[in-house]
Amino acid sequence: MFFIPALDEMLSLLDEGIWEVIIPKDQVTEPLDAEWKVSPINVPTPGCVASYRKGRFHLHETVHEWRVHRDRFDPVIHPFLHLIDDAPLLLMIKETMVTFALRKNNTNSFFLTRFLEEQADAVKKHLAIGIVLFCIGLFFLIEPYLAFQSIFYLFLPVVLVCLGFYFLHAGISFSFFRIKHECNVFSGIIALIAGVAILYLPLIVWILVFLGIVSAWMFASAAMLLLRVMKGREAVPEGFISRLVIGFLSLILGIAGIILPEAVIDIFMMMFGFIALLIGISLIGIGYQLHARTHE
Repeated sequence: MFFIPALDEMLSLLDEGIWEVIIPKDQVTEPLDAEWKVSPINVPTPGCVASYRKGRFHLHETVHEWRVHRDRFDPVIHPFLHLIDDAPLLLMIKETMVTFALRKNNTNSFFLTRFLEEQADAVKKHLAIGIVLFCIGLFFLIEPYLAFQSIFYLFLPVVLVCLGFYFLHAGISFSFFRIKHECNVFSGIIALIAGVAILYLPLIVWILVFLGIVSAWMFASAAMLLLRVMKGREAVPEGFISRLVIGFLSLILGIAGIILPEAVIDIFMMMFGFIALLIGISLIGIGYQLHARTHE
């Protein structure tokens, strides 16, 4: 067995057309250097317990391995290009579904199990969150168009109003009736006004905003992916067939967003509902199993 003092010494393999380098943890003797930063937002990946970035390099940590690939665009420098090419919307939805479908059948998921075992009193909270997400998922699947309306006429206004009161509470000293932080007071007033104003916007505005963003994302991803596919397999090391399929589906959904807007809204709401359903089942399953363990 050979040992690699630092993970970075193996990244040169990515220059040889290899999409992902997989290195067993027991072969790396040095910790990650300071340039590797925790990545808080990522496409969910089966088995991943933590994610880090260093420029275009993206590292997934699993229980026993380091998995490194190189994105085409650094999300810090080129966030929009990264979303269009490295993380198209359909890829994110697909990976999220696969990850939580596998996790649903594996209640020994390392990350969630470790988290819940460290906070045994959080088991009931996770069970409750799981049940809520399960119910929300069912609602999105059964009534997708009504769910779409609920986002903008219930969820968003409630969130903004709550934020408004939170900022006002943080900015005003009610015991002395004086303003502590003018910025917080201003933000609170703006959030409250926005929360109320949203209720008076016609639904067509939200339909146009949603479909505009989704269609633009779909068309841009389709163009980037299909242009790379046309250059051959070497231009698509992450998977020729998968990117070809995602490119064509993105193009179809982009066109459908223009000619069949309500159908596209239903499709996306149902996909979001299915994801919520899977997450809910995963949390319920893990919470229930950990609860049973504590009572053995």
